[in-house]
Amino acid sequence: MSTQGEETPKKTPTLAENLQWGFNIIGLIGTMIGVIRLIEDKVNLAHNKGGSVVRFHVGLDTDMGLGLSNAGGDIPDVRLYNEVGDFIGGRYDPGHIDDGTTGHDVRVQQNVAQQATYGLFTANEDAICLAYMTMVWPDEQKFGWMGDWGKECGATWYYSNIVLSGQVKPTCMWIDRNHDQPVTAFQVHFPEFVATENTPAHDKEYYCNNAPVFNLYYSHEPNKISVWTPTEEKAKAKRDAAGNGTFPARRRQLSGPSEVVYSNDTRLVISKDANQSAVELCSHPASLGPDFANVAEGQFCQMATKTLFPVCSSSDRVKDNCFNIDTRKLVIGGISTRDVDYPRVIDWTADPEDL
Repeated sequence: MSTQGEETPKKTPTLAENLQWGFNIIGLIGTMIGVIRLIEDKVNLAHNKGGSVVRFHVGLDTDMGLGLSNAGGDIPDVRLYNEVGDFIGGRYDPGHIDDGTTGHDVRVQQNVAQQATYGLFTANEDAICLAYMTMVWPDEQKFGWMGDWGKECGATWYYSNIVLSGQVKPTCMWIDRNHDQPVTAFQVHFPEFVATENTPAHDKEYYCNNAPVFNLYYSHEPNKISVWTPTEEKAKAKRDAAGNGTFPARRRQLSGPSEVVYSNDTRLVISKDANQSAVELCSHPASLGPDFANVAEGQFCQMATKTLFPVCSSSDRVKDNCFNIDTRKLVIGGISTRDVDYPRVIDWTADPEDL
């Protein structure tokens, strides 16, 4: 990829092409990395001739309007850079996004109408759990990013109930300025998250350990980003042209949770989605959020202790040391262990609206 000037705009891949590319990568690395280009016909993100527009979506139930606890919060500051890492525009303290909001647009005026290939997003006072974001450049090219990348690369995360194109529910990534969540900022090199016929099948290590591609920050207000050097760009282009997805990583320093994180959230989420496993949530060291029960899986995760219990079931003769889905209480030794009801129960068992 050339680092001089702007490239000729390429044909924008269709949603189906982007989804298929994402699913191919998932199969190649054997884990859920995510669908990496979120450009949907239904999302009409109007472009800004004087700059770029970024739309943020938090982890929430878009159909019933029942958001995660503290999933809504302050929208991150946005800083944009061109392909050689020059700062071309920013938007600071862009506002608040409430639980139940399906998206919030941030218009960033640029000092030059170049392609904002790099973005740096820094958290503000209230934590936000970001499920996905989309971006449109001044030349109307569109890009996207999903919260699944945070989960795979070491950030704290939780499930969301946002449905994309009837196929994918992204996880959301927590970011926060005051370190209630470890990650305070992140950067994305948007062209690396595009589906094209020439896109190599990079593995997880490429995306998580090459700071120019995707980087997590753990310090307050980083004011610079990592960019590919011209030498690295030439080497990467040769490997891409040869269909070789491997590339020596310029590793970032990992400063995320080194131990299991526990939640003090007092709410309960109930799901029936086979891809939202209570077992996985309880066993993952960086998962963070409300208690979680999956009625189809028949498992309940107590997030304050990361302890897994079966869901009580008369048909399976599970009546003790289990979670009663009707009373919303644990039953231990035949006695309900919770004196106070959950202040809020978030029910994801209804079919959510497809965005």
